Amino acid sequence: MGVLKLFSGRTLAERYLERGLAHLDKKKYEDALADLTAAIAEEAYNAELYATRGFIYLESDREEYLEYARADFEYALHLNPREWVAEYCLGMIAYAGENYEAALRHFAVARDLAPLHAEPHYYLGLCYYHLRDFERAIFCMKQAFDLFEGSGDSRKGYARRWKTALEKEKKQLKASGAAALPAGQTPRAGTPAPTIRRPTVIDGDAARYRYGTDAFNAGETET
Repeated sequence: MGVLKLFSGRTLAERYLERGLAHLDKKKYEDALADLTAAIAEEAYNAELYATRGFIYLESDREEYLEYARADFEYALHLNPREWVAEYCLGMIAYAGENYEAALRHFAVARDLAPLHAEPHYYLGLCYYHLRDFERAIFCMKQAFDLFEGSGDSRKGYARRWKTALEKEKKQLKASGAAALPAGQTPRAGTPAPTIRRPTVIDGDAARYRYGTDAFNAGETET
């Protein structure tokens, strides 16, 4: 950690991080990136800072930043193989590129590193669905639902609807002996493909952020 402490007790890098995330919240991506780059200059071996900057690159939704994001996530994992956010976001990149086998590998590692976070389970379910493995897809969606429900997260409804749709399709296929839907086709009762959303604070600590996903139609809610 950086040796320079502010009057608040935070390091300079943490100050840059906090300001960068405030810029991110306002969608001021270039300002956010500048602050995270400054934070990294203070603490060049802090994996979380690289994962955060990679997330900002990804969140900016600029195609030319995609490889920068990937490089930051990979370097974060080089510094700290347990940096689950980096693993998770690499899964998001693979998922967006419809490389579901690679995405599954990343999400499986993220789940193992952060088993109490629902989102890796949810995305694993979606990957297994696209790979036509209904048993595992249903299991992962149930895990996601249980974790969302346990934390009082209204997004549990989306996991429940996916689970119901997958169970229905599996039952119908078994009864009819028909082939599964083509890979990539969404069950009628399912929800749209996931997108990334902004970081969320954990444990009330403004200097430590972890990331959620909004795979669940931001305009919809369900309890």
